[in-house]
Amino acid sequence: MEKISFKNFRLIFMVFALSIWASVTFAGPGDGWGLFVDIGQLKAVNENTGTEYQQSKVFGDQIDYQFALGESFSFLLFATENMN
Repeated sequence: MEKISFKNFRLIFMVFALSIWASVTFAGPGDGWGLFVDIGQLKAVNENTGTEYQQSKVFGDQIDYQFALGESFSFLLFATENMN
């Protein structure tokens, strides 16, 4: 595994800080539906021996509805499902 240098850490921190800054300064109360879909893999590994076990695919989805509660707050209702 490659070591993360200080230069790379600064870049990651700057991207993270800018994404938070942008969301704080440009965020507003929102209303509406949202949809999220995720596909990935799980593989169990014994940390002591390094033995790899069965690998499985994981599918997940989430649907949500967000509505504003004034100018500074919002409320989010969501339902999610994960499948192996």
